[in-house]
Amino acid sequence: MRALKNVTKGMIRNVHEIILTFFFSMGKAMKTLIIAKYTIIEGIYNKVIHMTLILGVLGISLSVFISSIVVTEHNIIIASLLSAFGRLSAVLLLVLLSITSIMREQQDKTLELILSLPLNRSIYFMGKTLGFFFFSFMVCLVWAVLVSFYVPFFNALNWGIGLFYEATLMVLLGVLVASTFKNVVPAVLVAILFYVTARSMNALELIATNPLVTADSATLSLMRESLRIINLLLPDLDRFADASKLFSLDDLSNHLYFLLQALVYGYLISMVCLFDFYRKNL
Repeated sequence: MRALKNVTKGMIRNVHEIILTFFFSMGKAMKTLIIAKYTIIEGIYNKVIHMTLILGVLGISLSVFISSIVVTEHNIIIASLLSAFGRLSAVLLLVLLSITSIMREQQDKTLELILSLPLNRSIYFMGKTLGFFFFSFMVCLVWAVLVSFYVPFFNALNWGIGLFYEATLMVLLGVLVASTFKNVVPAVLVAILFYVTARSMNALELIATNPLVTADSATLSLMRESLRIINLLLPDLDRFADASKLFSLDDLSNHLYFLLQALVYGYLISMVCLFDFYRKNL
């Protein structure tokens, strides 16, 4: 019996070594796709799409119930409420997915094992983010389809593209805070704080520049300039998936503006994430 166990362990070890040798002999693109594939499988096991559909049904039910109070413009109110609910639900769901996935690998020591192997850490990062981007696309597509029941399809697609830009930035931020903090709660709180701040900076700056009581003081001027600087540094998330996109199509310049913001801030967050991965001593 003991000899059979030793033979079995030896066979498993040999198969494991063959798999690792085959894996590390692959190209960088193939390794990235393999990591992305297992990230997608993990998300499927976590029922991400199922939860999105459940939230979609809940959002439609709440929107229809609230719109029954008004007399006219039912579809406009339902689309506005549903887009707001879907926007918040999609971002929170994807942030939780990215944070819990990275945290689970940290707690199970899987991340340390992967980073200790002769594998470029940027490949691991790109594979994970590519898997998260897949779910960002799927979740945003589901919400765009649900919203298209009440507005024209291209208007819903216009809103869904902005939501995808917003979701990808928040997914990258989720990876960053998950690799920085050791617990889920502070990581989620930091991500939510960033999201709320970026969403509300335009309103705060507008309030500061147009106060109800006109008073010129050094404190008010300092606060106004501080808000303006912070607003310049943060992405304009307030306009990425605004409900107004459901009723008017963006022109090419607006699409390029949001795409450029997503690329610039995504690149900056990715560089910080990679710096954090490479500085880890295992």
